[in-house]
Amino acid sequence: MRSWNAKGQIDTRGFLFKKPFSLGNCTVYLEKERMNITVDLQESDEIELEAIEKLALIEAKKACKVLSLATGRFFAFRDFDNVIETTPSAKRIPVSQRFQLLGMVVVPELKPSEQKEAINVFRLLENADPYALKAIDYFEKAVALSNWNEDAFLNFFKAIELISKKHHMEAVAHEIRLIYHKPKKELTTKEKMLFMCRKLNLPSQWSSKIRRLVDLRNKQDVAHARLTDGQISTDDVHNCEAIAKLVIVSYLRKSTQSS
Repeated sequence: MRSWNAKGQIDTRGFLFKKPFSLGNCTVYLEKERMNITVDLQESDEIELEAIEKLALIEAKKACKVLSLATGRFFAFRDFDNVIETTPSAKRIPVSQRFQLLGMVVVPELKPSEQKEAINVFRLLENADPYALKAIDYFEKAVALSNWNEDAFLNFFKAIELISKKHHMEAVAHEIRLIYHKPKKELTTKEKMLFMCRKLNLPSQWSSKIRRLVDLRNKQDVAHARLTDGQISTDDVHNCEAIAKLVIVSYLRKSTQSS
């Protein structure tokens, strides 16, 4: 077996935390006024450097997804500074360049709740299906668009809607008819989301929040092009973010329990 260490950079839009934080074989830490990430790998003797870089890239991007979901902040992997074989007598191989971030906001460390959430999600991702991964992609995009309320709101909403479509697709027609007294294919977006709430066993107050969320999306018509901006507030975005996070994590947890 050969050991490798890949060191790279994370774009956090100036959000920095001083205390290193580990997720699996990745460690995120502050150095030279930027957030960095290292990935430690152990692979067979025959593996090529290119394959190591690809494996390290997968792990680094996974860690950024988890941190975005856990904190609601922007985390995006940029590039590797170097990939080092740490097996005795190995040669150092540089592979990319450094960069610096501006406009820093430094905190001592991630909040304990964020650390706990990140570690939990990291474990749950082992059983993530394409619906969960795509929902997290929407969540990441929403966080990246946080300066634009409508765009952020719409992408958080898409994350919720995608998970609801999965439950609707798998639903038995008879079950739908018993609950909603109509054919499965006639369910509205709101009804699909409420059905998802039942399947994920979400508390009743979240069903009420989802009702208001769908009503707001329809009223403000954020999904279509128009000349005037809608009236999506920052509070609306935060509410949608909280629901999207709850739905994604609940879906991941249920998938893990059933696997």
